Amino acid sequence: MHFFSDDKMASEITLFEDANEEFLTCSICKDIFKHPKQLKCMHNFCQDCLQPLMNEATSRKIKCPLCREEVELTVDTVADLEDNIFLSHLCELFLVANLNTVDVLCSFCSEALNEENASRCIDCSDNLCDKCAKTHTLTCLTRNHQVILMSELKTETLVRKSREGNVKIPCQKHSNNHLEYFCQTCQVPVCLGCTVVDHVRQNGHDLINLNDGPTKEKFKEQITEQLNKLEEIIPSFEKHIDIANETEKCLIKSLEKTKNDIRDTAKSLIDEIEAHTKSLIEKVDKKAEAIQKSLEHHREAAEIRVKSSTKINQFARNLCKHGLNSEIMSSAKDLLRRMKELQEGNMKDLEGTGELCFVRQDEFKFGVVKECKIIERDEYNLLEYYTEKAMAVGNIVKRGPNWPTGYDNYDNNGYNGQNTIQSIQRNGPNDIRATVYFQSGFNMECKMNPGDYWLQPSNTFANYQRRLKCYAEHFMKVGDEVKRGLNWPLGSNDSYDERGQKSGKITQVNQTQTGTTVTVDFGAPDNQTFECPMYNGCYYLLPLQNSFPLIDWVEF
Repeated sequence: MHFFSDDKMASEITLFEDANEEFLTCSICKDIFKHPKQLKCMHNFCQDCLQPLMNEATSRKIKCPLCREEVELTVDTVADLEDNIFLSHLCELFLVANLNTVDVLCSFCSEALNEENASRCIDCSDNLCDKCAKTHTLTCLTRNHQVILMSELKTETLVRKSREGNVKIPCQKHSNNHLEYFCQTCQVPVCLGCTVVDHVRQNGHDLINLNDGPTKEKFKEQITEQLNKLEEIIPSFEKHIDIANETEKCLIKSLEKTKNDIRDTAKSLIDEIEAHTKSLIEKVDKKAEAIQKSLEHHREAAEIRVKSSTKINQFARNLCKHGLNSEIMSSAKDLLRRMKELQEGNMKDLEGTGELCFVRQDEFKFGVVKECKIIERDEYNLLEYYTEKAMAVGNIVKRGPNWPTGYDNYDNNGYNGQNTIQSIQRNGPNDIRATVYFQSGFNMECKMNPGDYWLQPSNTFANYQRRLKCYAEHFMKVGDEVKRGLNWPLGSNDSYDERGQKSGKITQVNQTQTGTTVTVDFGAPDNQTFECPMYNGCYYLLPLQNSFPLIDWVEF
């Protein structure tokens, strides 16, 4: 920020350009520092702004509002925190240089100052109105001080003199003394009183004058060296910011998609539940209807039995009581038979109690939400990973992407056979050989060095398949160079890649719900393209150069 006119002279310094308003602004109150206090993390805040943090602290620690680092307090009050004298002086000069936009008061009578009536004592750094400036030059203690108009405080010489006027910094331990020495043993500035009490030369403390030029330059060199190192690593922090921004974009995009998927799933489940509800209600209605009919039939049969038994009982009693011998003798046979039938014909008990209930089952599973996590990161491409970590004796293998010419009869033209690794010799990272017994009856020593890869697994071993799946779902992109991979289809498809000897480039990647289908251009002479699936074990392609982290979806 420039505070002076565009036609300022070359002698004017750039102090106010470096120490601009942003540099001198407290990040809490957003105003120019007032009594700036410095925390151990080297961040500065106004004394009054730190007071609430001190009041809220439950222990002798506060969190820096900027870096969130916990700073342990060695003092009891905010006023006892270390002053940042450098910032205090710069803030004072900033206010002086901006009289027309900020309020600056006379150090003695508190009159508001402006460029027309304001002066400054370079020797004691007091701001003075016209009246107090005249008095200041008349007293015996200050009559030799240099008092200038603030409007003239715009040249390098005068600003430097004004800065030097503030050079007397009071000692925090001995308030009546100023800092005059630097204890090289303790690496702190001290006053004359400190050299008598805590920093005594006779006790081994090495003291030098604060104005010692070589010592100041040594510290400036050390600070500059560390500053350069810090500036070198700032781009790495910025890179992490970029990564965070990209991750946030991915989060926002995937968040909306995930919400929509949840809503769609919920809707489909609601429709399915409603259909299932309707079906259950229909079933329970039919069941209840059948039970109701059974109850009615049972009740009707019981009522008939009651009526029959009652009528026969009444007839039998009257017959026995009032009937003639001939009447009794003629009815007795049939009456006894019927009464016996009623006694022996007991009704069957009803099955069930007539009670229905709904039993909940885990038939409808709503699903869970998962987060993509990197579980392993390395620099291997897929065949390097197989060679270094997964290849073992007994593996079933087939022709790899760099199978040498003239050996087609060894592996049945590269189809999925039963070619078995007999032995592996790992002489070093660039000399790995495997002896293979081929289904055709031949034994052959095959290279598996970087760039050779005569072999690739015929079966999709669990971890190897996970890597292929991870590549297909998350990292496959247009431009990737590929060759024949696992489960390459039999037959006429051999012509596309000359039986594993030719690579192609992906021209299109189509992600669907069922998986990934890619289009590969195998180039001249026919510029043939072939659509290849890369899902559910049908990994028709193998990336040649790609290395990528292995990721997984974990429930949170």
